Amino acid sequence: MEIFVGNLPLQVDRDQLRDLFRPYGDVSEARVIVDKFSGLSRGFGFVHMPNNGEAIEGINALNGHEIQGNRIRVEASRTPPRRHSK
Repeated sequence: MEIFVGNLPLQVDRDQLRDLFRPYGDVSEARVIVDKFSGLSRGFGFVHMPNNGEAIEGINALNGHEIQGNRIRVEASRTPPRRHSK
């Protein structure tokens, strides 16, 4: 399951984001989105957890969790389905 994490402090990197979700299960990927020009964090990221049950547990536990003074928003990602070329 792909998980959206918003309102991240700008200092949080992908390793810290991955470590945040590890107590809830296997994390196959963690990405903090950065501005392509400045290289600075945009304050949000995505975590991929292959087990949906573990992902839901992580979402429920971490939504509203405070990190470095920011209350993060955690929810299932609403990315549109990928289009397949013909």
